[in-house]
Amino acid sequence: MRARPADIIPLLVLAAAYCLLRYPLFYLHGMRQWPLALFVCALAVSCVAARFNCAAVSMLAAIGYVAGFGAGLLFRSYGTDAGGGSTDNLWLIWAAVMACFIVAGVLVSAIRVRRE
Repeated sequence: MRARPADIIPLLVLAAAYCLLRYPLFYLHGMRQWPLALFVCALAVSCVAARFNCAAVSMLAAIGYVAGFGAGLLFRSYGTDAGGGSTDNLWLIWAAVMACFIVAGVLVSAIRVRRE
């Protein structure tokens, strides 16, 4: 099976987003492992989608990675837990938005298959 541009471009976007968000923008989020965990998740989804010829899922997973980070920065809130430690919900918003984008990609692909 040959790699098509529709399969490679989302992976390049995802890799560029990871490199930008993980290292240069570290001061905004302060997370070491979570950007990598979400990157690996989006990469796995993109690889499975490429196997089943679902380019929309790959593209929306890559867009969701970036959009989730943006939404997390926009809607994050700080707090304090019962023990006095600080809390931040950016990681939760980031993951939820990315998951919604992936589900949207699956729905778009399902609609395309159904129309054909």
